[in-house]
Amino acid sequence: MKIKSILVFFTAIASFIVFSSYREGAATNGGWQCTGSETDQGNPLGCSSGGCHAKTATPGIAVTLELDSAGVPVTHYVGGFAYTVKITGTNNTTSTLPKFGLQISCIKDTIPQAVPVNEGTWPAPYPANTQYTAPGTYYLASVVEQIAVLSPASGTGATGTIYSETFNWTAPLAGTGTISFWGVLNAVNYNGTNDVGDLWNTKMIIIHESSVDGVFPIQQNAFNMHVSPNPATANANVTYSLKENANVEASIYDMFGRKVGDLFNGEQAAGEHTQSLDLSSLNLKSGLYILVINNGSIVSSQKLIIQ
Repeated sequence: MKIKSILVFFTAIASFIVFSSYREGAATNGGWQCTGSETDQGNPLGCSSGGCHAKTATPGIAVTLELDSAGVPVTHYVGGFAYTVKITGTNNTTSTLPKFGLQISCIKDTIPQAVPVNEGTWPAPYPANTQYTAPGTYYLASVVEQIAVLSPASGTGATGTIYSETFNWTAPLAGTGTISFWGVLNAVNYNGTNDVGDLWNTKMIIIHESSVDGVFPIQQNAFNMHVSPNPATANANVTYSLKENANVEASIYDMFGRKVGDLFNGEQAAGEHTQSLDLSSLNLKSGLYILVINNGSIVSSQKLIIQ
């Protein structure tokens, strides 16, 4: 009986150490990735593993995920482009939850996989007290997550508190196809014990690929392109350089890969060039667009915001 009590005691201590260390991130400490993008190796959905937190998601923790380009939310990506991924949670419960943790993963396709294919990269720098964690012992989907408890973006934990973090993300190569982001946000009471007072919820979004009229591959900044001003209104200038004489075409595409306007087309000599862009004639709505320059062998692109 005494031996059994000792074993129970040490098991409890070990469990406390393991699960309390998850405040530094479950995957970081050899645990799981809990975003829901993976179905194998015992990966839980959300923060329910080990009974440290609530066993099921709490709708009162409203979670959103968004892919942003130059601060503008988008539903499509262009291969190789740099974006940011933002996760936000709002405490709509009556619980006081002054700290939080998170995980985000990105995989190919739109459903959880036993062997998920990670898509895109999560380049540094990372927000304070967060990091990228590569696949480990118990998970195959890489994540960005906290390495110390995080503080809210606004509020002190009461109803209406907002939790938020933003990470850099670079899209995979053109031709990858549809991808999905999976996130979990855990708002915690931070009382130093493993209990069910912590509340979490998950979110998944589907992001399609923009083909830019089916032209692959696109090389970012192959012509040392620069657009000014950007954001632009009625007019802008684009500067670029050509290594050899070429027929140059410039067009604008929306984020769904549809051509929405032609800007100029003609034979140009090697060297530096500046072209004036009459954006008002295109009658475009405010938003994010892609300026594409094609010299017949290379296609280069630059993001353009029209206000």
